[in-house]
Formats: sequence, C-alpha cells, structure tokens
Amino acid sequence: MNTNVDSSQVRDINLSPPEPKSEAEIIAHWQESYTVPLVSIVCITYNHEPYIRDTLNGFLMQKTDYPFEVLIHDDASVDNTADIIRDYEQRYPNIIKPIYQTENQYSKGIKISPTFNFPRAQGDYIALCEGDDFWTCSDKLNRQVSFLRTNPKIFLSIHRAHICMDNQITDVSTSHGESETVLPSKLVYTTAGQFCPTASMVIAREKVAVMPEFFDKVPIGDFFLEAITAIGGVHYLPEACSVYRVGSRGSWTNRVVSDDEKFFKKSEKMLMSLKELEAYLQPRNSQYVHHKATAIHLNLANRYLQQGNFEKYKENWFASFKHMRRPQRTDIRLFLGLLRIRF
Repeated sequence: MNTNVDSSQVRDINLSPPEPKSEAEIIAHWQESYTVPLVSIVCITYNHEPYIRDTLNGFLMQKTDYPFEVLIHDDASVDNTADIIRDYEQRYPNIIKPIYQTENQYSKGIKISPTFNFPRAQGDYIALCEGDDFWTCSDKLNRQVSFLRTNPKIFLSIHRAHICMDNQITDVSTSHGESETVLPSKLVYTTAGQFCPTASMVIAREKVAVMPEFFDKVPIGDFFLEAITAIGGVHYLPEACSVYRVGSRGSWTNRVVSDDEKFFKKSEKMLMSLKELEAYLQPRNSQYVHHKATAIHLNLANRYLQQGNFEKYKENWFASFKHMRRPQRTDIRLFLGLLRIRF
C-alpha cells in the first residue's frame, strides 16, 4: 500500500485498546428508547489467540448512546481463541454473541459472514472487523453510523488504517485524501491494491440483507461487498481508526497471496465473478467493472512472468487490453501503476 507517511514516526506507537468497562457501565450510556441494537458488529476469527483480545476490546470501547451487538464466529480454532471469546461472552452476555464451530466452515467453501452472521444481525448497520485486526478510535463507530443515518442514499462508510507487521506499526493504508468526503464508486475498481481496510467498513444492512446468488462463490468477499454497497458513493474518514495486521496467522496474506497455486485459482475465479457482478449491477453502476478485470490480468501476467511461464504471461498481458474500453486516463494510470511506473 502506498503512503506518504514516514513509517519511522509511527513504528513504536502502542495502539492497543484499553481494558473495557463492565457491561453495566457500557449499557448505562444507551438510550432506553432502543429495543434492539442499532449496529451489529460482525467478526470472523480462526486461530487468532494472540490478537482477539485487542479486537474485542476495540469493540467494547466504542462510545455510543445506542445499543450494539457483537456477532463473532469462531471457525473451529485449534488454539485458545474460543476460550478467550467464552470469557468475554460470560462477562458481556448481552453484547457478545458467538457461534463456535466444531468443524472448519471456510475449508468447505462456505462464506462465513453471509451464511452465519448477516442473517442474525439485528442492527440497521453492520460494522466489519476480523479477529486479527482491531479498532483504535472510541468514536469511530459513532461517526460513521451518524453519517449513514443522515445520508440514507449512502450505504458504505470507510476510513484509513495503521498497518501492523510483526507487531510493529510500519505504515498507513492507502489514502483517498486528507478530508472527510464522499468518494465516487469508481474508486472501488480503479484503486491499485485494496480499496479500504476490512475493519473500516460500516454498511447499511439493507444492502446485504439479501445477497446475490453468485456471492456464495466469489473468491474475495470484501471487494464484492464494496462494489455492491458503494452505489451512490462511499463516505470516507481520513483518520486511521483501526489496525490491519499483515501476515498474521490465519490472515489472507498467509493463506492465499503467498501461495502461487491458490493465487492463480483465486484470480481466475475473480474474473468469472466479475462477469456475474457486471450482469447483477444496473448498467449505470457496472461501467467500471472492466477496470478490475484489467488489473487482475496484469497481476496474473506479472506472477506468471516471475515463474518463467511466458505463454501464460502473454495470454494475460493481451487479455488486459481486451478489457479496456476506449482507454481513458484512469485506465492508463492504472495500467502503468501496476507496472511500477510512476508519474
């Protein structure tokens, strides 16, 4: 991820959330007019024993005058993750609502949140955070939800994140500017790399209450969530309000990106899923899907070149041009950016 932040200035910052207040103290701030949670915090976890306390403490430190619930799904962890969650469940029975699997569901190809968490969410808004990431700002949830409540035609709110590697803050995620704003949905497709950190996403539940059928087969759920919920624009906070761990146990980086065979399979599935996404979105909202297909083909070409597979390299290189519809300035900048050429 590209950033202008001097990583040496943030390397030794301790961003771990404080020990949370008791459940009674948290609930005391909630208005009595609410009968169900306004926000459902959705968390998936697997073998996150070293990190899950920070994750849960980040949820519990949120300052709101409305109730929230934490829907956490442990996917049959083989370490002590589930035991730590049980401890929090005992202390916060009205907030922490876990599912403990005895067999790993992800390995069966099941999409965890759409299958187990989204359907049981009571809130009008869903906030995402995986079990190896955590929130660092106690007002982040309130700021995002307040904007979405007053702007009902916007369905997604995001912010920046600190990047953590080997338990040290090394960077800050890609910036979309230094001011709070509404970003155009096109950026979901044209941003080189990750558009936004998963732990930054707050979504209007109405957009994910009924997911398209093809979503069960998509290889990277975050991108398709962004694409489906970004219609109308994306609310953006420039502050880094969470920590994103790179290369942690059970992380996407370790499971997929570093494995060539898995990377190739996921990329091919992405290309097939993009065709279904384009058909699902109205023409007015599907015009940018080709940007993502171009980027995937270029990434595949680069990976095959590293392997010395020149036939596959050429195949994906030329396929990247096929997806460009009358190359615009953004197409060219994306194309050159992926080749590590800078303006």
